Amino acid sequence: FFFFFFFQAEDGIRDAQESRGLGDVYKRQMLNRKLSMAWEKWQQTAAELAYQQQLIRRGLMRMIRAKLAQAMAQWKFVCESSRDQRAALAKSLARWINQKLTAAFNTWHEQAQEMARQRALIKHAAMKLVLRKLSMAFQKWMEEAQSIAEEKRLLGGAATRWLKKMLGAAFNSWKERLAEARHQAYMMTQSLVSWCLRDLVKGFNTWRSVAYHWRLRQVQAEYKLRTKVRDAYPVEQWLPSALPHLSSPKKELPPLAHTNL
Repeated sequence: FFFFFFFQAEDGIRDAQESRGLGDVYKRQMLNRKLSMAWEKWQQTAAELAYQQQLIRRGLMRMIRAKLAQAMAQWKFVCESSRDQRAALAKSLARWINQKLTAAFNTWHEQAQEMARQRALIKHAAMKLVLRKLSMAFQKWMEEAQSIAEEKRLLGGAATRWLKKMLGAAFNSWKERLAEARHQAYMMTQSLVSWCLRDLVKGFNTWRSVAYHWRLRQVQAEYKLRTKVRDAYPVEQWLPSALPHLSSPKKELPPLAHTNL
């Protein structure tokens, strides 16, 4: 602000210059009065303008603060909604994977129980067949032994030698048949065990493959979600707790190795 001082001339006061008369004094007083009124009006106008400028500055500051508060609230809402959506997606993926794994495990368990039941039935049938063959062979041997004993009693010495020979042949035949029946039972049991183990390994490999692919899809879905969030929001808007999770690299699963019997 600039201050101007005006001095009003009194009656009888003359300047150093030569006086021109009473009219000059009145003119100078009127000019000083008008200048004083103009200065006061200018001061009032300047004060009013300063007050209006202060009011405008306050209004602008309130509007800027309101806009900033609204933007901050909207940013917090977007962050919370994205975090909730990510948590809900992770939970739904986990539930879905657990359901698929449970279904695969139940299917494998049912197949294993069915194969065990079939193996038990086949083993029982094989044992019944072997026992029937042994019983028939033993009955036949008993009949031959009884007939040989009867012939021995009837024929005497020569017949005794011949009967011993026949008994030896029958006993050897019975031993061969018994060994053959045991070998067949052993081979059948080994084939049944190999078949059951092969089916069990096949079911286990199927279950491992399903679990591996679902885990791979989960990792890919998480990486796509992190990429989408990272592309949608700049780095300065990330929460400090989300920085390690969003900036982590994509996980790579090791290749699936199949188990062979």
